[in-house]
Amino acid sequence: MNISFQCQNSLHHQNVTITFYNYILLPLLQLVKKQAFLVRKNNLKMVENNKHHQKRCDKKGGEKID
Repeated sequence: MNISFQCQNSLHHQNVTITFYNYILLPLLQLVKKQAFLVRKNNLKMVENNKHHQKRCDKKGGEKID
């Protein structure tokens, strides 16, 4: 009886670990990936806007040419 109880307990512990991983760790990882992707995308957009701005600026005075 003691052995079967230990097996059940270990199985239960494994299920809890799997549940924890599936419902907490995975969504967290996906959120972090998504956030990193958005940050990288925003940085690229900012660099692109900066290049645009520099192209539109006059070399001498730095005033915009429309």
